[in-house]
Amino acid sequence: MNVAFIGDSAGAYLSTMVALKSGISSYKIKLLISLYGVFDIVEWEQYTNKTRSDFVVNKLFGTDSSSGYDVYRDGNPLVQIEKVARNPIFGTEYMLINGEEDTVVLPENQTLAFSYKLSELKIPFTMHKISDRGHFWFTKNGNIAMNQDDGDLYKYPISEVRPVILEKLNATLSKNSEEQ
Repeated sequence: MNVAFIGDSAGAYLSTMVALKSGISSYKIKLLISLYGVFDIVEWEQYTNKTRSDFVVNKLFGTDSSSGYDVYRDGNPLVQIEKVARNPIFGTEYMLINGEEDTVVLPENQTLAFSYKLSELKIPFTMHKISDRGHFWFTKNGNIAMNQDDGDLYKYPISEVRPVILEKLNATLSKNSEEQ
C-alpha cells in the first residue's frame, strides 16, 4: 500500500504528526508534502505569543510549553522525527514547500530547521521555495476549479508547484509500487 499526504499550514503539521505518531500505519506513508508547515511547535509558540494576541498554540495544547513540556515534546515533529528515524522500516520521504516571505510560519525556524534535521538523519527530502509569497497562498481562495483551465490550479504560484508535486507523487508512488 502506498500513501501520500499533502497539507498546508496546520494541515501540514497534522499530516506530519500522523506520519510520525500513528504507529505501524505511519510506515506505509511514502511521501509527505508540506506547504508552509509547522515543525517546531515550541519555537512557533514563542513566536506567535510575541506576534499575536490570541495564544493560538497554548489553546491548541491546553497549556504553555514550560508547564506542558511533555505535551509539547510529544506534539513536536522536530523531536518525533528522531524517534521514528531509528526504526528500520520507516520510509517516509518529504517534500517541503514554503513561501520565502512567510511571516506567519517563519521558514528559517520551521521548514529550514526541519530540512536540516532530515538531512542530519539521512531522510530523503526535496525543497521548493516560492520567492515572492508568504503564507496561505496554496488554499487561499478555497474554491479551486479542479477541471477548468481558468481555475486557481493554473494560476501562479500554484501553477509552479503543481507540476512539481504531481511529478514527485508519480515518481515516489510508482517507485514504491515496483518494489512491492
